[in-house]
Amino acid sequence: MQHDDLPLFAYVPPVKIIPFPALKRVGQAKKIAEQLAKARTQREADHILSRSVQAYSRQMSSARVAEPDIARETLDFLTLIHAQCLKLRARWRPSLPRQSDGTDNPRGAA
Repeated sequence: MQHDDLPLFAYVPPVKIIPFPALKRVGQAKKIAEQLAKARTQREADHILSRSVQAYSRQMSSARVAEPDIARETLDFLTLIHAQCLKLRARWRPSLPRQSDGTDNPRGAA
């Protein structure tokens, strides 16, 4: 029996990539909120927001983060951008999905 024949040496443990928490990306969210505040039309604001979210999702996807984690982190990122827009009193802000209980806050009371 050779060294390569042993199944123990062929075993590769599963890997779970843990993304950087979206709620900690305050600087990036603030920058996007400032761009949304300067947007002249809803179409321009939508373009800014979709470009930012796509770039964020692509970054996690290229790092091989699992799809459910990408969806959760993207929602958290949108929530953070929304909060920054409220602070800046931006005219345009991302709309957050409604929860089954009828609330707008995806994470409950904070």
